[in-house]
Amino acid sequence: MITAKRHYEKFYQVFQQTILKCLKPKMVFTLTGGWDTRVIAGILATNNIVLPALSWGTKLENIIAGKVASLLGFKHYVWSNNPNLILPKMKQLRENGCKYFLTAALFDEVNGSWTGSKARTFEQFEWARKIGVQRRLDGLDSIHKQNLYPEWITPFSDFNVLDNLKSIPWQLRKGKQIQRWILRNKFPRLWRIPYYDSLLPNFLPYYLHGLSTILHTTLINN
Repeated sequence: MITAKRHYEKFYQVFQQTILKCLKPKMVFTLTGGWDTRVIAGILATNNIVLPALSWGTKLENIIAGKVASLLGFKHYVWSNNPNLILPKMKQLRENGCKYFLTAALFDEVNGSWTGSKARTFEQFEWARKIGVQRRLDGLDSIHKQNLYPEWITPFSDFNVLDNLKSIPWQLRKGKQIQRWILRNKFPRLWRIPYYDSLLPNFLPYYLHGLSTILHTTLINN
């Protein structure tokens, strides 16, 4: 019987190889305060690859992303998260020579996202996974069709990564278990930086991070 550790270790190796294949000239790394991009950041740094990192989350999230970038030696740029400003800035970035964004898009979605983390059956997990993936793909497709912005490159469009994930039992994929294992075991210094904008320690259950994020967002908006 294959243990969870062996599943995660194999995924890590496949994922690392895929990220290295995704690298292109004039690429910017989109860094959030969460675990998904943090895993990619750790792999880049382990392979002595330094990309400019760009964030446009909440103020709290950008602070966390900045801590990750600083720890790894990435130059960190921050945009306002005003939706009316982001696309024009992306267009300007493309005009100034940036052709690609390296992103963790689909990392969470192919593992069920927040909804899938609460799934009790495979059917519930699959429903959440399909909904999450389709929504993200629709968003990326609308940006790519305009051909005005940097192209979003995600390792999760690679068949090797997707095939590997299919071999991992769904119970071991939901709730960001893969990301958490990689950070704890491969990048402990990144693991010690609080999560996203919940500002809670990473070892706490995933649902507590979600509740804390909602609380912070509510307080800020009010």
